[in-house]
Amino acid sequence: MIESIKEKLHSPMGRDIIWTFIVQIIVMLCGFVITKILSNRLSIDDFGLYNVIKRSASVLSFVMLAGTGIAIPRYMAIYKSLHTPFSSISFNQAALLIVITIAVTLSITIICLPQGIGSLLTGSYQWSLLIIALLYATSMALASFLYAYFRGTDQFSQFNLSQALIQCGCVVVLLLIPTLTVFHVYLSWIAILLLGVFAFSLYEANKHCFIILRRYNKISILQKLKEAISYASPRMVGDFFLFSINAFPLIFLSKYYSLQDVSYFSVGLTFVTLGASLFMIIGYILLPYVSAALARHEIRQASHTINRLLQIYIVVAIIVTAIFVIFTPFMIRLFFSATYLVAVDITHILLLAILPQSVYLLYRNPIDAISKTPYNTINLGICLTIMIVAFYQLDTLESLAYAFLGVSILKGIFSIITWEVLKKKKI
Repeated sequence: MIESIKEKLHSPMGRDIIWTFIVQIIVMLCGFVITKILSNRLSIDDFGLYNVIKRSASVLSFVMLAGTGIAIPRYMAIYKSLHTPFSSISFNQAALLIVITIAVTLSITIICLPQGIGSLLTGSYQWSLLIIALLYATSMALASFLYAYFRGTDQFSQFNLSQALIQCGCVVVLLLIPTLTVFHVYLSWIAILLLGVFAFSLYEANKHCFIILRRYNKISILQKLKEAISYASPRMVGDFFLFSINAFPLIFLSKYYSLQDVSYFSVGLTFVTLGASLFMIIGYILLPYVSAALARHEIRQASHTINRLLQIYIVVAIIVTAIFVIFTPFMIRLFFSATYLVAVDITHILLLAILPQSVYLLYRNPIDAISKTPYNTINLGICLTIMIVAFYQLDTLESLAYAFLGVSILKGIFSIITWEVLKKKKI
């Protein structure tokens, strides 16, 4: 048994998981530090505004990414297994063209409707905040595109290094800014993200300069563009649904409740996000892994690995949830301030979502890898609809927290059922 574990840990996938896990711990700790700094240096109202913009920008960035964050790891892993490097390069170029087009179109549309969509995204009518939210969303989309490229090309060392440097940079700039405002926070992060993306992209382009030139000269990207759109566009809707599920509670609260309530609710969501982020790690690797397994007709082995991981996920999720629940007051004082202790009860309810969220995160990428049909999009659309209907029927923060928990449970259940059905069709 011990020898088997050692063998798996020393395999390429095992090493990728270990290093990705270490880096994600660093990213999570940086997230805690950022939360601590901002919750203490911003007023409660400004901290609520910061969280609204953050959630809204997350939704926008994944709309701008247009599903390519899923498509790139899948197709580039398949092309690598089939030993077709030129197809990989052309697909990457086509995906980048999609991202740029969507980002420009979406930004122009929102700028033209500042009092409609704009105020919904930022919770205010300030032009400066609207522009900064769009720039931050665009920067995050480009960074996510870079991460997806590294995953698809099996460059997990670059994937981990880029994430760690960018996240640590976001912490450092907060310590250097003498007077923090919501505007200053996001402006500095935009600079860090764009600098990181530019540096890593320039290095990668330099390595493949000759291949890229040959690709432009000899092979049209139109075919790959059609392929990318057919696969990625439904996933774009799915990404919108997913991040709307996480962002909608705060956007809803900013419209119908006070910014203090937004801040209190965001405390619980912050812990859920950080706890669930531990389980995104293997998901980063599973999408290209399962995609490559499909290309080699090894779906049975991939299924066995996922079943083993499910057992580990459940045990770890229960432990993480228990630790967070027991030490909630201490963690709020440590990472926020004593002012936010009134959010303890709401946080306890929201923390129960970590387990079903972990199950969803395990199956999300394999489902996208095994089928071109956007089953995740369908499941998330149902969950988002239920959440919206429930929120408009409820009137207390506690009941809204239970609604979020219920939707998280549905996400997990739908994912298990979908994977089992699709797996039986492939085996």
